[in-house]
Amino acid sequence: MTDKASDKSSGSKVTVVTSPSKRIPQFGKDKKVLIALLILVLLISVGGYLVISRLLSPKLSVTKQKAVIAHTEVQINSGNYKAALDTSKKLLKDLPQDSPQRYLALTNLGTAYVTNHQIDLALQAYLQAEAIKKEQTSYSVFVTMAQIYTQKGDKAKAIEYYQKAIARTKATPEDADDLYVPNYQAQIKALQQ
Repeated sequence: MTDKASDKSSGSKVTVVTSPSKRIPQFGKDKKVLIALLILVLLISVGGYLVISRLLSPKLSVTKQKAVIAHTEVQINSGNYKAALDTSKKLLKDLPQDSPQRYLALTNLGTAYVTNHQIDLALQAYLQAEAIKKEQTSYSVFVTMAQIYTQKGDKAKAIEYYQKAIARTKATPEDADDLYVPNYQAQIKALQQ
């Protein structure tokens, strides 16, 4: 196919020859090289986009973190355990490792696992929470861990965590109810037999 065009500034005519069978621009003779270069450009573009989008993605503000934790607690309290599990997992994925909200997110995850009868995963979540707060861990987390160890048949660990629950309850009478201490002591006595 031949097209004729004229250049008005110089008055010359230009003839352009196009071939209907060759629509790929003449970038070397090897189509494989062209395809490889296009794939490389595409991979670099996608990879760059992913890196940039990760760097620019907004982090959850502390207020949003607290709101999601409160929402998870509502899900747990309303019996929507599967949703609580999903929400907790997503939150933990988005939370920075040093977030002060990580402890609460882990305890909610542990509770969601317990209610979904996944005690090994619950125990892992609670152990991670305990690693964050250490002796400041909630007495209710210690009690739940003691109950999990009892279910697993690990009496020594169960006793250890009931003792931690008692110590925490006595250390924070404003947060913990001393009325539970005799129950924990009875549990320890039963486990020692």
